Amino acid sequence: VQSDLERAIALLHDCGFVFGDLHAANVIVVIPPPGLQEEVRGCLINFYWAGADGVARFPTWLDPAIEWPARDLRYGLLKKQHDIVMLQTLTTVKPAPEPSRSHIVWTRTWTPIEQDSAHE
Repeated sequence: VQSDLERAIALLHDCGFVFGDLHAANVIVVIPPPGLQEEVRGCLINFYWAGADGVARFPTWLDPAIEWPARDLRYGLLKKQHDIVMLQTLTTVKPAPEPSRSHIVWTRTWTPIEQDSAHE
């Protein structure tokens, strides 16, 4: 997953763009169904803030629950360095616990494959 995210950010940066909003809620982890010889993959979502490096701006409101790369970035310019710091922060966070049986598990085609009978 980490290498997928690093490649995605590098591709954006090589093209002169920044992602800007890199945190856990904007990453999808794709887990292949049992029996397939595929690796777990990571994918970026939510490109609303993405834009040209040093031209695009942060919004005026930033979620205070997220550890941003600097104290006050509101309406500041988005820079490649911000993506790099956020990627380092994101990839050093402890992984979330395994989902319980009450969580819905999704396949690659985004269809539910299992749900706790108490919620049916």
